[in-house]
Amino acid sequence: MTTPGWAIAGCLALTSICRAQNTAKSSIVVPVNGTLTVAGSSPVDIFGAGIVVASREDAIIVVTARHVVSLDVSASDSICVVLSVGTESRCVRARRVALPQDTSLDLAVLSVSLPPGSVRPFSNDALRGRLGVPERLEFRHPLDVVGCPAGRCAQKNAEPQLFEGLTVDEIVFHTTSLESGNSGGALFNRWGEVVGMVITDGQARARAIRMDVIVDQLKDIGIVTQLDAPSFPRSGYTSTLGATMLAVGRAGHAPSARVTIERQLGTMLSWHVGGMRLAPANISLNAAVGGLSFDVRRGRVMLSPFTEGAIGQVDAQYDAGGHFVDDGSTNRYVPFWHSLQGSAIGGGVGIAAEIIVAPRVVVEGVFGKWRFSTPELSPALPRFTGGVGLRWSVNRR
Repeated sequence: MTTPGWAIAGCLALTSICRAQNTAKSSIVVPVNGTLTVAGSSPVDIFGAGIVVASREDAIIVVTARHVVSLDVSASDSICVVLSVGTESRCVRARRVALPQDTSLDLAVLSVSLPPGSVRPFSNDALRGRLGVPERLEFRHPLDVVGCPAGRCAQKNAEPQLFEGLTVDEIVFHTTSLESGNSGGALFNRWGEVVGMVITDGQARARAIRMDVIVDQLKDIGIVTQLDAPSFPRSGYTSTLGATMLAVGRAGHAPSARVTIERQLGTMLSWHVGGMRLAPANISLNAAVGGLSFDVRRGRVMLSPFTEGAIGQVDAQYDAGGHFVDDGSTNRYVPFWHSLQGSAIGGGVGIAAEIIVAPRVVVEGVFGKWRFSTPELSPALPRFTGGVGLRWSVNRR
């Protein structure tokens, strides 16, 4: 997975001396190696990281862990962020932005002023659509941390971290390779979306502040972020309601269709329940269905092989032997219809193809094969059927 470095503002240091290291994989990743000099002690390198949440004409807004910028130094001009444009890197002083006094979060907000007429190191387009939803994380979901461990800025960890759980404000994840210097760095889900900001770097279990909580905190102090949710979820919609018109050859008295409610069980597995009607000539089947699908996504498109069971009712008619009527020019055959009713048990397999065409709106195509037990002498149901329909997301994500 390519490092989604657009979200990293860079490493932060409390220092009166700032030395930039141009080791970033992307020109919008800002690495910093700082030195803190304390009287009577040797200089100490300090590493941290931050996440860009807004880029304005005159400043960029960066969030980081509060403990990164409050190590025995209180002067605001001791916070330094290195910005890189092309091959040029320079140290820019940052000032703290006041947060509500009652906040208990390990959070600091920095404003980095840009000289008039200077080239902005970050584009708002790079921030839009990259805010992840922590509630979509599953147990053992792989996560990536991007920060500045040991001065290696903007490098994702060699091994993925594993999601463990959520609290009201934080994400808890298991780690075996998180090093000092990742505090304030970004926590990414498997789709390259920021879901949290790292605040601890333990060797077994680490924590990150949920990014949606940080965005809400910024709104409380009047900061509008360009880091927002995508127009459609890269992991697909959690729950959808769909209706598909089915083609069954020569149609009977009512259309054939399939209506289902579908919900994700995991990243690649979903369950569905609903009903279907097959109504070719002289037979109709109404059945309740339920099954599972295996989902393969790429961007807005998803392919889902599925299997399902069904139970329902068959209404049919067959010609028990009619007669001919002389209408003056030809002999017209008049069938003698005999009605049949009975239960039907069966199932089917098939594949569904979906494409998100607008927020919460999905076009779906279905092709499958269904088999049912039907009363003796009833007309045969089609072996294969397919159709096109729409799905609508029950929730926004």
